[in-house]
Amino acid sequence: MAAPPERRGRDPRPCRPDHLYNGDGGTARHQFCSIPGSHRTTMKVFIVAAVLAVAAAAPAPGHPRVQAGPAPYKPAPAYKPAPYHPAPAYKPAPYHPEPQYKEEPKPFAYDYAVNDHYTGTNFAKKEESDGHNTQGYYSVALPDGRTQHVKYVADHYGGFNAEVTYEGEAQYPEYHPAPAYKPAPYKPAPAPYKPAPAPTSLPRAC
Repeated sequence: MAAPPERRGRDPRPCRPDHLYNGDGGTARHQFCSIPGSHRTTMKVFIVAAVLAVAAAAPAPGHPRVQAGPAPYKPAPAYKPAPYHPAPAYKPAPYHPEPQYKEEPKPFAYDYAVNDHYTGTNFAKKEESDGHNTQGYYSVALPDGRTQHVKYVADHYGGFNAEVTYEGEAQYPEYHPAPAYKPAPYKPAPAPYKPAPAPTSLPRAC
């Protein structure tokens, strides 16, 4: 590019090229020189460059402008309790009855007697069975002085049957309650001994 013409009375200044980029990716080369009367041309170039920059920053047709806004609302996750698992139901162990053993009837017989004059204990018993029918007898001294005699028979059909008789006459001694407890009368302890105070001076002789 040729240098601009010089003007008298001013120092010649070389022109400086400025590079501007348009929206199509091309490069626009402009040259600014310190020539009087070119101020308006320089302003027009600046305006054109600003318009090109705004056009380059604008979104392409068909693409909406994206505006920054608040972040979308995201609610906190809802609380979900753990699933309920009931405890297993208690099941008792199955009942198994004990085996029943059939025993053959066994005959038996026994008797005993006690007669203690010191303590007054007097009783006796006798019983025998053939394995099916049982019969027996027992006697015992009662506290009222009588003696009780019991004869009985028992089997699987008629059950237990007894015949009771008494010997002697009942005696009821007179009741004498124990004397009631009477505590000793209260006697307070004597007051502690306090000696008389000693005289401070002896009497004078006449």
